Amino acid sequence: MYNPNNKQFVFKDSEGKLWNFYYDNNQGICYSVFSKRFAWSEPRVVQSEAYEQFYVEIDEKDCFHIIYQDKKGNIIYCFMQQNETVKALPVLTSKSHSVFNKHLSLIVANSCVHIFFIIEHNGIYMLSYQTITDGVPVAPKKVDNITLLPNPYTVVYDLNDDIYVFYHISDGKNNQIGYKKYSTVNKTWSEYSQITMFSSNSQNPRVVVDRNGIFHICYVRRQDKQFQLVYQQKIPDRNMWTSESILAASGTLFSNYSLLSVKSSLVVYYIKDDSLFSFISNDFGASFTKASKGTSLSRQHICVRYKSNCPYEHIQANEIPATFVNGFKLMFTHDSIDSEGSLSTDEMKDIITTEIKLLKRQIADLKETQNSIINNIKALESNQKTMELSLMKEISKVLIGLRPGKSGIEPIQPKRNTFAEVFPSNLKQRNNPHTQAFTNLPKSREELKQLFADRVKKKAKLHKNFKGVWKLKRKKNM
Repeated sequence: MYNPNNKQFVFKDSEGKLWNFYYDNNQGICYSVFSKRFAWSEPRVVQSEAYEQFYVEIDEKDCFHIIYQDKKGNIIYCFMQQNETVKALPVLTSKSHSVFNKHLSLIVANSCVHIFFIIEHNGIYMLSYQTITDGVPVAPKKVDNITLLPNPYTVVYDLNDDIYVFYHISDGKNNQIGYKKYSTVNKTWSEYSQITMFSSNSQNPRVVVDRNGIFHICYVRRQDKQFQLVYQQKIPDRNMWTSESILAASGTLFSNYSLLSVKSSLVVYYIKDDSLFSFISNDFGASFTKASKGTSLSRQHICVRYKSNCPYEHIQANEIPATFVNGFKLMFTHDSIDSEGSLSTDEMKDIITTEIKLLKRQIADLKETQNSIINNIKALESNQKTMELSLMKEISKVLIGLRPGKSGIEPIQPKRNTFAEVFPSNLKQRNNPHTQAFTNLPKSREELKQLFADRVKKKAKLHKNFKGVWKLKRKKNM
């Protein structure tokens, strides 16, 4: 049965495989995979100790990001790659251990996980967010105080991966809808921008961004004792909103409604008394068809959040009715999903543009990895040179402390000569060994040449011995 409070998450990965994440009262958060035999696999448990409200997102690399709270109120983040174990990371500990619907939401943008939730402090409800980069969570921060309604806020991101959070703020008399923008590059929040300025309550915004970057929003406002379903759109890259268009009016509150973008069409629908009423625009929200006759929903229709990584599908929907009878089928989109083989020229251009964008991101990742490898190589080379210089200094110290001896190479014993030994005072004592060195000086040119020749031979022999010692020392160290 269609129930937004028991929403299921269905994703199609880049290979066309369907994944379904849902909550089971006995097993907790589970998932199933739609096989090639057109049947869903047996449930696989992700987290058995999870509270029923959770949120799942798929990134462009077909990895799954899950956020939930356990039965003690702690918020847990999970990362799941296909065919690998789930990695859980606690991101926020509950001091009061209170469990209530914290309206968890999650977006993966600019290689970072952005988590949104609501916490209560002294009766004040705060919209908070937390980021996780490379598996490391940052301390949570407050976005703004918020009015707690059945659907207090909604989060989307544009074509530049900047995040927009839409929520309610009271102007003193009535609830008004506005938004803040988060720059994923500068990591800063903008000032609050108010959209509605009615003299009555506006609540429960639903927002979707189409492939052209246009923001579409619908919400409910109270006017003249009636509830009106209102639509507006935002011009890309400008803080300008069109005037409101009233799609439907009723004496009772519109509770189950949403909007979705399917290729070039925009669909706004609401559900009343188990019947679905829809408005369709084929000109990006400039005009809508009249409300269709109510389509009866069966008990097999459930509320699904659907997202596809296939380039030929252009579906943006936070909520959409779907059935799991004979596989899986979405309302409003089955014609688009089944027409993979018949693509128009514009659709082919969109596919190529998407693939080029993905390829650019992959090239950027490769360049970043290459730069990291080059820096590591430079660091290793610098360390190697330092080690070589240190080794050469040690070898030099060893070589300086050795000399050739009768029994091979022996250490040089330092000898400190006295002044009297170097310059004897009595040169007449010919038999004094200290004066013998002066009396044995060469007396002719021939003797001097012979002395130099002997010195050259001794120097060559000493150099040869030193070289041998260096080789022995190096071999020993190896």
